Amino acid sequence: MLLPLTEIQSRTFKAIQGFIKDKNYPPTIPEIQRLISVDNPGQIHKIFTALEKKGYLTREKGRHRGLDLSPEAKEKLQ
Repeated sequence: MLLPLTEIQSRTFKAIQGFIKDKNYPPTIPEIQRLISVDNPGQIHKIFTALEKKGYLTREKGRHRGLDLSPEAKEKLQ
């Protein structure tokens, strides 16, 4: 079950979703920083962690572009 998002989490998720739709691959942290106008990469990591815990994202640690929408999020968007 997908849990409710804060405003910044929602903006970030929509940016990730749009990026993946446009480019067919996930964004990097610097790309997300530019998309949502956040200077601190640590804040992006916190947002990613929250999105992962709430069921919106999956991450493959150690991969440069190891970010993806969760199966539940993909299903909800169809």
